Amino acid sequence: MIIKRVGGKAKIANWIVKHLPQGETFVDVFGGSGVVLDAVAKAKASRTRLVYNDLDSKLYVFFSILQSRPLELAHLTALTPYSRKFHDDSFRVFKSKEQFEALCDLDKALVFLIVNRQCFGSKMDGTWSITRDGEINYETWNKMPRYVVSVAKRWKSVFLENLDYELLVKKWDSKNAVFYADPPYEGVEENYYEVNKDEGFDHGRLLNVLAKVKGAFCVSYYGGDEKSGDTDLIRAYRDLGCSVIRKEVSKHLSMTDEKQKVTEVLLVKGCKTGPRMPYDD
Repeated sequence: MIIKRVGGKAKIANWIVKHLPQGETFVDVFGGSGVVLDAVAKAKASRTRLVYNDLDSKLYVFFSILQSRPLELAHLTALTPYSRKFHDDSFRVFKSKEQFEALCDLDKALVFLIVNRQCFGSKMDGTWSITRDGEINYETWNKMPRYVVSVAKRWKSVFLENLDYELLVKKWDSKNAVFYADPPYEGVEENYYEVNKDEGFDHGRLLNVLAKVKGAFCVSYYGGDEKSGDTDLIRAYRDLGCSVIRKEVSKHLSMTDEKQKVTEVLLVKGCKTGPRMPYDD
């Protein structure tokens, strides 16, 4: 996918898609990088509705430009070098609400892409990324124009939303809808995502909203394995009748190459009969 996000699901997107319930409308509730929706889009039938939502307006603007003006965005990206100065200048604009809002949407999308793809990791914290070994950063950046054009083709018919998730669910809920929720994980709600900086995230509220949907849903969390035990939150979803699917994954630790093993958990509730999604194999 084009952009990176803390907690992104790029490495396990296909595993998630494999376990989604059946339905005719796929709604990515906390869309982020859009990597799970993109995986669905690669396999979807022409009549499948795809809905991307994120409360972060910067993400909404980026994907709006990706949809409506991909060639212009690709052209500007091709003219932009992989450069510490370009990154640092873009980051200063990005962090200034007044300066960023003064930009046109096309320039907002470009600034976002520079800060996102030229940063270290995916925190977008102003640290420019350069490596002595492994990935050659400028080669990856030079591929961005092609990525923009190819991804834009899949996203041309995606419905874009910029709503609080409760309003989103009310708008799109139906017996044939599938909601995928990848909320901020417990304990880091205020650390990485701008929309949660002030008030954190209410996991109980999300559970209550999803418990009432007519359609099906799938929620991602980190959780204990079968030996160490589940969290209270995961047990609450199990009490709703959710199936629990686990996968051990490696997580990079901040600012190091060290990895730790964690258990990714999918909490899935939905009918096994009804309209068949093309990715439900």
